[in-house]
Amino acid sequence: MALSCIPKSVLSSASCVETPAGVSNFMFVVPFDEDHITAMAADDTQNQYTITPAGSAATALKGYRIDFKAQTGQVTCEDNGTGKGWSGSVTGRVEMG
Repeated sequence: MALSCIPKSVLSSASCVETPAGVSNFMFVVPFDEDHITAMAADDTQNQYTITPAGSAATALKGYRIDFKAQTGQVTCEDNGTGKGWSGSVTGRVEMG
């Protein structure tokens, strides 16, 4: 995931504000447990997070795609102030197929 702010700047810079938002028809969910992720760290030189998948031969993250019913997906967020990042929410209707 690319970020608009360098990760360490979110905590140290008054000029860095993260406020992603948008509309989507799906989302990806990757569980943050030892069965899915071995490590995650901010990479300031690449302006992104480096995530290491679980398993010695793993080259991709294991997760789930959740499709929203048409016209129901929405992502919103709110800035929490200088150095406090943001809070977000995802809303959508999911139906059994």
